Amino acid sequence: MATLTGLATVTNTGNVDLTNIAVEIILKDADGVEIDKYTTTIAALAVGLQRLPYSFTFDPTGYKAPFKVIAKATDGASDEVEQGSFRL
Repeated sequence: MATLTGLATVTNTGNVDLTNIAVEIILKDADGVEIDKYTTTIAALAVGLQRLPYSFTFDPTGYKAPFKVIAKATDGASDEVEQGSFRL
């Protein structure tokens, strides 16, 4: 088993508070197979940033390295950022 922990950063670069931000943090292998997903909602996001901790525990032997963590935040407009890749 392996455990991957990290912090995803959601940033509001506008000049008004945002509400009901849907956040998905997805762990994928090199072939794009989804291993696990963490979802949450940020009720209110002021201008600036908020960090969201995440943790995935999984068996890497059934998947192809390197692994990726993808973060998506949606408030009516979608933004997807690759947070990083790693090998176990």
